[in-house]
Amino acid sequence: MQSIDILRLVIPQISKYNLAATPVNYTVWYEYYRSINIDLKQAINEYIEQGKKITNELLETFFDNFISDQDTKAFKQAQSELIHLISHLSETTKTADSSASNFQQSLQGYGKQIDKPTTTPPNPLDIIGNLITETQTMISSLQTMRKQINESQIQINELENKLNKATVENLNDILTGIANRKGLIKAFDEVLLQSQKTRFSVSLLMLDIDHFKKVNDTHGHLVGDKVIKFISETLVTQIKGQDTASRYGGEEFVVLLPNTSLKNAHIIAESIRTKIEKTRLRRSNNQQSLGQITISIGITHYLKNDSIESFIDRADAAMYESKQNGRNRVTIYNHEN
Repeated sequence: MQSIDILRLVIPQISKYNLAATPVNYTVWYEYYRSINIDLKQAINEYIEQGKKITNELLETFFDNFISDQDTKAFKQAQSELIHLISHLSETTKTADSSASNFQQSLQGYGKQIDKPTTTPPNPLDIIGNLITETQTMISSLQTMRKQINESQIQINELENKLNKATVENLNDILTGIANRKGLIKAFDEVLLQSQKTRFSVSLLMLDIDHFKKVNDTHGHLVGDKVIKFISETLVTQIKGQDTASRYGGEEFVVLLPNTSLKNAHIIAESIRTKIEKTRLRRSNNQQSLGQITISIGITHYLKNDSIESFIDRADAAMYESKQNGRNRVTIYNHEN
C-alpha cells in the first residue's frame, strides 16, 4: 500500500475513536496500516475484535511497547511520499511540454505545406481538419495535465500541513505543549551556535516537583497531570525572549536561558520557585486542597565544549543538592568541586 493511501486511512480512525490528533496517535495508526509491525497490528486488532475502547492512553502504551523511539519513521515516509508527488507533478509538466512541442511542430509543418510551391496545392479543408484534430489533442493533454496538477497539489498541500504540524508537535510535549527533550536539544544547538558568534553567557535550570509521587498516590494521575501543566504554565509566564522551557521527563523540567548570567538565572529561578510555592491548587470537582506544591531547582552555566548531557548533568547535580538540603530551594552548581 502506498503511503498516500495509508494517510487517507489514518485520519478517519482518529476521528472514529475520538482521539487527539497527536503525533503519537498518528504514528500508531500509520504503522498499523503499514502492516509491517505485526505485534502492533495484532494488539490493535484484538481490541477492535473484542469491542474494547481505544483511547489516547492506550495508543500511548502501544507506542511505548511496539514503536518506542521510531516515531520519526512515519514522518520520513510521508515526506518521501511528498517528494514522489512532486516528482509526479514534474513528469506531468514534462508530458504537457512535449505535447505543446509536438503541436508547435505540427503547426510549422502545415505552414510549410502552405508556403511550399507545388503544382498541386494542398486542400485547405484537409489542413484545417488536421489543425482542429491537433488542437483538440493539445487541449485534451492540457486538461489532463491541469487535472493531475490540481490533484497532486491538493495532496502536496495536505501532506505539507501534516508534516509541518507533526514536526512542530514532535518537538513539543504532548501533555503540556512546551518543548520536550528533542525540542530542548534543538534549542540548545541553536543557542550554542549563536553564543559562539556573540560570546554571550548561557545558563540552565533543572527543576523537579517535590514529593510528586505523593500527589499521584493521594489524588490520582489526572490530578498529577494538572500539577505538571500548572508548573509548565508557570515556567512560560516567568521566562521571555529566546528562553526555552521544556519538560525533560515525568515531573522534571529544564529551562534554557541564553544571554543570562548565573546571577540573573538565580533571580529567575527564585521567581519561579516563589510563584509555585505561593499558589494553592485545588481539585476542580470538590475544591479539595492539593496541599503546598513546591519545586527544587539546580542552576549551572555553559562551559566551553559542553554537550547538552554534561550541561544538564551539572544542573541535575545542583538540583539533587537542593533535594538533600530540604527541597523547595535553589542551588547553584559549585564549579570548584
